[in-house]
Amino acid sequence: MEWDDLKKVDDVLYLTYRDACYARGLLQDDKEYIDGIFEASLWGMGDYLRSIFVMLIMTNSMSWLEIVWEKTRMKLAEDVLNVERIKQDLELSDIQRKNICLSYIECMICSNNRSLKDIQNMPYPDQEYGSLTTEQKGIYFTVMDAVENNKGGMFFVYGYGGTGKTYLYKTMSVVLRSKGDIVLNVASSGIAALLLEGGRTAHSRFAIPINVVDDSMCHIVADSDLADLIRKANLIIWDEALQILPVITNGDRQDVVNATINSSYLWGKCIVLRLTVNMQLGNGKVGGANDGESTIVFPDNMLIPETDDDVGAIIDDTYPNFLQNLWNPSFFQEKAILLHPEIFKMSGLCNGTRLQVLRLGINILEAQIISGGSVGTICAIPRMIISPTDTKMPFKLNRRQFPIQVCFAMTINKSQGQTLSQVGLFLRRPVFLHVQLYVVVSRVKSKKGLKVLCSDKDENYSNSTSNVVYKEVLVRI
Repeated sequence: MEWDDLKKVDDVLYLTYRDACYARGLLQDDKEYIDGIFEASLWGMGDYLRSIFVMLIMTNSMSWLEIVWEKTRMKLAEDVLNVERIKQDLELSDIQRKNICLSYIECMICSNNRSLKDIQNMPYPDQEYGSLTTEQKGIYFTVMDAVENNKGGMFFVYGYGGTGKTYLYKTMSVVLRSKGDIVLNVASSGIAALLLEGGRTAHSRFAIPINVVDDSMCHIVADSDLADLIRKANLIIWDEALQILPVITNGDRQDVVNATINSSYLWGKCIVLRLTVNMQLGNGKVGGANDGESTIVFPDNMLIPETDDDVGAIIDDTYPNFLQNLWNPSFFQEKAILLHPEIFKMSGLCNGTRLQVLRLGINILEAQIISGGSVGTICAIPRMIISPTDTKMPFKLNRRQFPIQVCFAMTINKSQGQTLSQVGLFLRRPVFLHVQLYVVVSRVKSKKGLKVLCSDKDENYSNSTSNVVYKEVLVRI
């Protein structure tokens, strides 16, 4: 008897003893895990499903890991197009979607001090993922060269919304972390931070004070764990660093301009890298060249007709058949009404994450995340003490409440970092901040997904609004 005879089952010679054991029925079937992932896909999105798959990997539960992967990878990669903020009619190849999905799984496994390289019979993502544009690859290699050769440097990636900045950041982050390097992902806004793996707001990560004055400093103790983490970091990625300009109390145009990042003494040491190919709205431009305030006229197919009930009109257009879809989370995921910040102010601890409330108790509520990178996650939210940050008040006001607010609408500023398929823009007054109008139109994936209801300064129905641009901010880039 030869050793190869042990690999035979019913006169079929299998490549390995494991294959032969499986053919004899000596190994358990992984069908329940495949069925389980498909079952979970009925209520969970890609990130939720990937977490299940990673759990099965880390617990060595699967006998034929590669078969489970091949049978379920389309479900595991189902949200890739949305997460990567790719234009709806721009298709990714099957190989590109697979590699992007593998990169997400690699990030999850890396958080458990493992790597897909250590997992037998599992593919490893191509480090370039084959989906970077020529411009993106140029920036990728420039930054990676500085990191890998310890050259140091500060880079500013300049591009319109939809040019793939977040996708580029994720690519660099995954590649470096897969090598064991430390990458700190931060963003200026909460919702933008959620789009980055392990992202935090810059204020949270670097202990930046909320109210900044001339002598403000980050509250980082020299021998603390945070200080040690920053020293060891190989790359810091800061998203949404320059979009809507900072608010300067009682400041004029020059005060605002002087507070921007490109007015810093560090800007002279910064290398500007540009992305120009827009994947969402063509050339990504609104109106022509201007300095200061100009008027933008919206085309008729973007306007919501004048009506006696303007609020009802924009709700019906943005959320059609609302009651029929009330319990469908996907109905709300890529829709939003954007409001002028003077009309509707977000408050409390809401950082832009959109939730569907599942259970509402007296002291706690349960909700499901329906936006960002953690879609499908179930969370419990207790009442919290909320304190306004306005230091002008002669006393500290504390309120204990649920840190949530009805989110069918959000302010323009809060929408930064999001990509939506359907946007209703409600401008009861014209915009007045630098590139605020640009922020709105760059949130939507296609022109047909944007509808506008606006008024003039006297709150009469109008087909136009103002567009404010401080040219001196852009000239320095």
